[in-house]
Amino acid sequence: TSLTPSVILEDVEGPIRVEDCRFTGQGLGISDARDAVVLAGNRFALSSALLAGIGIDAASATLDDNIVTGDGFIGLALAVRGDAVVRRLILEGDLGAVIDAGRVALEDGTIGGVTQITGGRIQARRMAFSSVIAISGSGLLGLSDCDLTTVQILDLNETGGLLNDPTDQGAVPSQVFSSIDFDNDEKHCADYPPPQYQEETGECLRSGVPPPR
Repeated sequence: TSLTPSVILEDVEGPIRVEDCRFTGQGLGISDARDAVVLAGNRFALSSALLAGIGIDAASATLDDNIVTGDGFIGLALAVRGDAVVRRLILEGDLGAVIDAGRVALEDGTIGGVTQITGGRIQARRMAFSSVIAISGSGLLGLSDCDLTTVQILDLNETGGLLNDPTDQGAVPSQVFSSIDFDNDEKHCADYPPPQYQEETGECLRSGVPPPR
């Protein structure tokens, strides 16, 4: 296979729609799209992929019922300048996702590998995550009805990128690293990983910040 995506679309001014297609090898790359991108019902079978199976840089995007399988590290790389909706996305095995801009709704999907959020405001609903969620840069993540039981969450933002307490979604406290004071205690200590205060003096080991809005 080649080391570039099977299909590359660059600097397209009008809308892009890719529906019910099959990709093998290195997937699909869309960059500098000036209008909306729609991907629906596509199947991506990667083979030693060095780039994302689905790579999108666009004004906005809608992804419905896309499945990425095979050998690679990143199933989806997404950056939008506006809004994106990603529904019923399945990234199998070790395939992860990278989201670094825009307002993104993730719904009813599965991400098998590492989820990296470096920018944008992401709201995940009914999502199953199977590996690490790493939040850095200006990324914000909200969670609702998600499966986080065995997922390690690394909130690396100084001001905190988690919009709500992940243990309410099933996350194990010892697998959460965050600077946020979710319970708003009077000492304002970071809650995870516990304990975040000196038992002898009651002083904070790590100061917490309120959840971002």
